[in-house]
Amino acid sequence: SVEYSGPTVMKLCQWASSRPDLFGTRFCDVMGKLHDSVTPHSWHHTEKLLEETLGDHWRDKLTLDTNESQAGGVILGSGCIGQVYKGSIVNEEGHIQNVAIKVMHPNVREQVHADLQVLRLLSHIIPKYMPWLIPSTSAT
Repeated sequence: SVEYSGPTVMKLCQWASSRPDLFGTRFCDVMGKLHDSVTPHSWHHTEKLLEETLGDHWRDKLTLDTNESQAGGVILGSGCIGQVYKGSIVNEEGHIQNVAIKVMHPNVREQVHADLQVLRLLSHIIPKYMPWLIPSTSAT
């Protein structure tokens, strides 16, 4: 599955899903699911990240919509970089404000960094060893 290829490949596939003129509608329909239907990470990861970011008493600052049949917050969507929860905060005026809480998947930052290193390497190798892959810029 494309999900196991990492966030950078999934981002490229998300872009490709918006181009049925280049890739066809069937491919675009399948790859379009990467926008919000990627396998979600665990509630434990979300809770840990919220504690690291907002402190031990994050629940005093933020409320997540919950589903009684599952532990943790209700996931609105899960993409290649993270997932989104619906929640609320008390703003500076003391009013409850609905918010979207985006939580990055585990190890995404490291995976993107590694993917970018590979892309940098390819940007040096391709012109040198496969120049036919580089489009010509001269007008004929």
